[in-house]
Amino acid sequence: MRLEYFTKNLEFPFFLHFGKHDESVGMHYHQDFSELVIVLEGSATHKVDNDVFQISKGDVFVINQGTSHGYENPVNFKICNIMYDFDYMFSDASDIKESSGFHALFVVEPYFRNQEFRSRTRLSDDSLESVKLVLKQMLDEYRQKHVGYISLLKAEFMKLAIDFSRKYDVYETVQDLNVFGLACVAASMEKNYGKVFSVSYMAELAGMSVRHFTRMFTVTYGIPPTKYLENIRMNKAKLLLRSSSKTVTEIAYECGFSDNNYFTRRFKALFQVTPSGFRSI
Repeated sequence: MRLEYFTKNLEFPFFLHFGKHDESVGMHYHQDFSELVIVLEGSATHKVDNDVFQISKGDVFVINQGTSHGYENPVNFKICNIMYDFDYMFSDASDIKESSGFHALFVVEPYFRNQEFRSRTRLSDDSLESVKLVLKQMLDEYRQKHVGYISLLKAEFMKLAIDFSRKYDVYETVQDLNVFGLACVAASMEKNYGKVFSVSYMAELAGMSVRHFTRMFTVTYGIPPTKYLENIRMNKAKLLLRSSSKTVTEIAYECGFSDNNYFTRRFKALFQVTPSGFRSI
């Protein structure tokens, strides 16, 4: 199932829908989008790949692309689905990526869900009622498409993502150490990208062996942890090159590169232009 099945406006890869399910929803596969699900009422059995989990009112979870899921045994089951392109919605949101709750909810937990589902975000009744009001306003904007609706929907989505991520940080039943460990490491790299991060230090921070950590991080994020860190540093360097008057050498050091020549070579390899050339564009 592709996002274009729901919306033809792929310049804004986003779709919002309220659904009431009296019958089971068959297994379906997310080919090119992620889905944020908020359970508004009732309960159901959630099938994810080959496993089943019980979900109920107030549960919030994410199904990322590459995952099959469906619902069985619905009882007054009402949900809100927000389907989106992950890179489009979060590419410019660097500060939210400093939250371990964000990584746990939007990246790590969706990967582990087909293995264990011991952690999730659950809203209190009061919080859920507030979220319902926001979702209804977002639906009105999505349907009416007034001038500026895309910016408004992106802003409201980001507010929800931040709120849910913060709630995940303090949710008392987060028990999966794999989820917690990987999320903490990714958030720490985002926040402290200029510091030295050896793989052994990352593994220790995650509470895993080096081998297990490297394997789990790579399959969860799609790239090795060292590459993830380099991408963060390079994107920060691009921002500093455009927004500051610091020298290339100063920026290299600030972004965690002790060798300016190495920084220049890696920057050019990634972006096909030198740091100085990028600044002059």
